[in-house]
Amino acid sequence: MLWSLLLISLANICNSDNIKLTGKTNQSSTYRQDSDNYISDRAIDGNVSQCANTEQKTNSWWQIELESVRNISCIAIYNKCHQHSDITNAQIYIGNSNKTDGSDSSRCTTIKDFKQGCYNHIHCDRGVLGRFITVSLSGNSPLVLCEVRLCGSKEDICNSDNIKLTGKTNQSSTYRQDSDNYISDRAIDGNVSQCANTEEKTNSWWQIELESVRNISCIAIYNKCHQHSDITNAQIYIGNSNKTDGSDSSR
Repeated sequence: MLWSLLLISLANICNSDNIKLTGKTNQSSTYRQDSDNYISDRAIDGNVSQCANTEQKTNSWWQIELESVRNISCIAIYNKCHQHSDITNAQIYIGNSNKTDGSDSSRCTTIKDFKQGCYNHIHCDRGVLGRFITVSLSGNSPLVLCEVRLCGSKEDICNSDNIKLTGKTNQSSTYRQDSDNYISDRAIDGNVSQCANTEEKTNSWWQIELESVRNISCIAIYNKCHQHSDITNAQIYIGNSNKTDGSDSSR
């Protein structure tokens, strides 16, 4: 059985705190009034009194490229009370592609009943792992975003910069193709484009020895769409033994 792992992070359950986003932003167009430019960075500058604002064109969008891949389950958006600030029915897409139409990303959700003048905590239909967050508004309306944040505390998977795994990894075997070795460390290198991969053998396993004992409640695993990337029915064991059959660990 071939086993491909791209990124593994530890997680706790998100709470209602809002995490300020950092990264590179972009939008479909930029509205200008006199000498004021309503640039895309305004949506993450921490100031809810000034907003990112596109022009009134078809299918407006706003996007941020985060500094690392994150597992996102909730997004907080604030718009002050103003014309065009109601973004009900806008789509939120999350993925590892910068395509703005969502064709290469997962749809987090459609925004319903957006309220102006407060933070709207918009929960994804399921947790989505990705580096790009795109807010897309169909039709011929401008897209206004005064502040976009993530829901959760800084210790949560919503901020995976703080909880990227480090330690000594190992796996049952290593798949090799030409000069490329799919070593176990690839599962924690932060690069979702290359994978750890075992050979097609019986009872394959991957293991990491963390640098210290941790209380673990959730593990996030990302696999790109590829042959053998579906690891449904795989078992996860956690303990203080390096036995890979789970006999000295908890499932």
